[in-house]
Amino acid sequence: MKNLIFIKLSFILLFFALEIQGVKYKKKKITNNNNAYAEDKIEATHPYCEHFANSTNKLYLSKSKLQSLNQFILEESEFTKLPDGAKLDYYIRYSLISRGLCYYDEINAKEINKMDKFDITVFNNDGSVKETYKDSIRYDKTVNCYLYYEKYMYEDEESINALKDHRIGLNHLSIYYNAVSNFLNNESLCPYPSEEMKSIADLRPNEDRTNVIIEERRKFLEDIGNLYTRLSNTYFNEYLNEKDVLQYESTLEYDTNNSEIVNCGYPTQNLKNEYCKKTNDGNCCPLIKNQTPFEYKFNMEPFYYGVIVSSAFIIIGSFFSAKIVKEIKMQENIKKSLHQQEKQYQESSNQNLQNAYNEGFDPKLQTFNSNSRNLNGTLRNTGTMKSSNGSTLGMNNGATLRNGGGRYPPNSYNVAEDYNSSDARDISLRRGMIVQLIQKFEGGWVMVKDIQSNRQGYAPEYCLGSRMQ
Repeated sequence: MKNLIFIKLSFILLFFALEIQGVKYKKKKITNNNNAYAEDKIEATHPYCEHFANSTNKLYLSKSKLQSLNQFILEESEFTKLPDGAKLDYYIRYSLISRGLCYYDEINAKEINKMDKFDITVFNNDGSVKETYKDSIRYDKTVNCYLYYEKYMYEDEESINALKDHRIGLNHLSIYYNAVSNFLNNESLCPYPSEEMKSIADLRPNEDRTNVIIEERRKFLEDIGNLYTRLSNTYFNEYLNEKDVLQYESTLEYDTNNSEIVNCGYPTQNLKNEYCKKTNDGNCCPLIKNQTPFEYKFNMEPFYYGVIVSSAFIIIGSFFSAKIVKEIKMQENIKKSLHQQEKQYQESSNQNLQNAYNEGFDPKLQTFNSNSRNLNGTLRNTGTMKSSNGSTLGMNNGATLRNGGGRYPPNSYNVAEDYNSSDARDISLRRGMIVQLIQKFEGGWVMVKDIQSNRQGYAPEYCLGSRMQ
């Protein structure tokens, strides 16, 4: 009894020790995971996007995401010397140059929003010109800081809230998109690289340089369009109707931490004052005033082309599928017919043999030679055969080995016309041959089997002569 109690206590202590070790392992694993996450987390310093520095929430960047950042301003060795928390801000400050969309002779080119004014054309949905005016790129910093912070941030609750503190008005995005799309399509404002310049096309050496840059410009505009869609869905999900959304966006106009918004999208107060002189009132840039929808046009030609091509493939595929299905069904019918004919032939042969046994046929008393068989392999009727009891079989007593009165398989025909096959599935016929009819088909064709060689195939029905009895 004492030994049993001792064994039970030993097992309890063993399980307790294993449980402690398991808890330690779990804590160690969680600690290792937290350390890995901490190594990927970098606090953004905001030397350019300074309005984020005044946020109540801190924004963190993902070190692993920043490693994929390609830039075309500084040499790579110089870019790596920048503090990790400031690299993205430097990239954003010269965004169109950093991303490899525009190229200039001087590496220290002006920031895009500080360039001279240029003609901006706004189009309607039908492609007609809505308006043309002269201006510079507005809300460049506001849009790109949000766009790139959203892409490269470390996704924890505090970073998400920091981004939420500096959302963009949809009208700001619309103004920026119209200006930057005109800027990218103007080669005098946004030139292509010379041969000696490092460019984004170097990453794809087997493709045309100009086409690579055009594609990257298109992707950038798509990024702006996708950002507009995400924010629009978010605002309407939160405020449900257009009136409340506009009211919410008007509060974004008074983000005093963002000097660019205070200055109507311009980088300086002087440019704002110059812009405001053109208006009739002092409040020249609220969101509620002149709220215009964002017009982002998608190229529908590839979509239409894809629909046409896919429809053509569906039609062609359906046609050939019908022919294949018809051929498969025909082959199945042929197999079924052959199986049925063979079954009938075997049954009739067994019945003939049984009739012979009933008449006293004894195979041990029979002798065979080459003359005792027909050309098709059936027994000749050589007269009478004696049974074991001495009675005679065959023609003398009226018993025969015929199936239904014939020596040929059922549905046998004499060939009346020659036919030379032109297809591997056909069978050549010669007058005088005996063939077994397997199946008839539409169009005057039949499936037959040569009873001599057991070879079968298709042949014209007119080649068949009289039916063998």
